[in-house]
Amino acid sequence: MMSHGPDIPSLVQSMKAMKDQFEGIDAIYLEGEAIARVHLSNINIDDWGISATVTPIPTLGLDSDLDGEVEPLDSELDLDSEMEPWDIAASWEIFSFSSKYWDAAYVAWTIYFDHDLVSGVLEKSAKYSAEERLVRYAEIMDYIQEYEMKEYAKGVAE
Repeated sequence: MMSHGPDIPSLVQSMKAMKDQFEGIDAIYLEGEAIARVHLSNINIDDWGISATVTPIPTLGLDSDLDGEVEPLDSELDLDSEMEPWDIAASWEIFSFSSKYWDAAYVAWTIYFDHDLVSGVLEKSAKYSAEERLVRYAEIMDYIQEYEMKEYAKGVAE
């Protein structure tokens, strides 16, 4: 009989081999229409899936609250505020990953770790920080989609 589910032992082994490269580095977290700069900690990998603590980093032009009403950081004063961490989790059935991203289908969050993408998002967020939130969101999402298309094209060409 053929197995149709993910090869969980291989996924666990692959993720554990990469775990250290994700802890504490700048990343971009997307959920719904919220975009935040974050660090991950307490990454746990087991046969069920993955979990981690997400700590937002106050960043001009990015979102400051992902738990309901989204408030963009619009001033330097906001950058001193404490932001509450939250936990994420995804089972292997809905989770995909590489060295550059994590994605959880159906729970609608994606985390990007690619240094060039993170730098580009931070540049866009600063450039458009005075714009309305939806303008900022559209500019950043356009950048991310263009970046992903370039990365995909590179992979196909190799």
